[in-house]
Order: sequence, then C-alpha cells, then structure tokens
Amino acid sequence: MRHSLIVAKAMDVFGIMPLIMAIVIILIGAFCIWYTSYCKNKGWLR
Repeated sequence: MRHSLIVAKAMDVFGIMPLIMAIVIILIGAFCIWYTSYCKNKGWLR
C-alpha cells in the first residue's frame, strides 16, 4: 500500500480514502494496546 500511495502516486486516482483508512487502523491498534493495559491494571486480565 505504501508503494502505491507514494511511488505510483495513487492518491490522484484513489483520493484521500486509503490514507484515512491507514490512519484509522493505526488508531484502532493504539486503542487496543491502551485498553489492554488499562484492563490489566484494573485486574480484569491476569
């Protein structure tokens, strides 16, 4: 995906949506890591 966005200039074809989706996936991953740590500190997870 990175190759198509940067090298092949797919942003002209696909628009901004692939970039937004990549950012959303990173944010969901960061939230999952944070929430797991939160639950572990609460004692819900061992």
